[in-house]
Amino acid sequence: MTAQALRGQTGGPRLHRTILAVDDDEPIRSLFLELFRAEGVSIRAAGSGRDAIAMVKQSAPALMLIDVSLPDQDGIAVLEEALTIDHRIIGVVITGSATIELAVRAMKAGASDFLMKPIDNSVVLATARRLLDDGSEVDVALAEVAVGERLRVRPGERIPVDGRVLEGRSA
Repeated sequence: MTAQALRGQTGGPRLHRTILAVDDDEPIRSLFLELFRAEGVSIRAAGSGRDAIAMVKQSAPALMLIDVSLPDQDGIAVLEEALTIDHRIIGVVITGSATIELAVRAMKAGASDFLMKPIDNSVVLATARRLLDDGSEVDVALAEVAVGERLRVRPGERIPVDGRVLEGRSA
């Protein structure tokens, strides 16, 4: 399915902010580029962990989609390194061979979501929309100011911060 056809099916708010897609498989990178550019999203792509870290150092993305299996490094380790450069990066780990242990490792490393290959375009777009939802950014900014670090508030979760309560919303 093309990104153009998908846009008509998924609806939802337009995405904003930059995405970095990291995968050693050229057709996957091309799919991400086409999919998000059709949505008007600024997206860059890297084929290795080293290239991804260089891009993060140059200009950190809001969202990083990263494959676990890269030719030069483990994708989860790359995500961890990227988060040391800018802790505000939202990471989504992607793999073709998921295990519970791998998913737990990804989440402990700072991933906000974990997706399986083959890539389902509508799931990738919905995940990006949910994670980049501009409406929740105000609450995250408040949490950053109040406690000096990024908090991720899950739907239904309530966290008291500086006399206010942050409440997670579903997308």
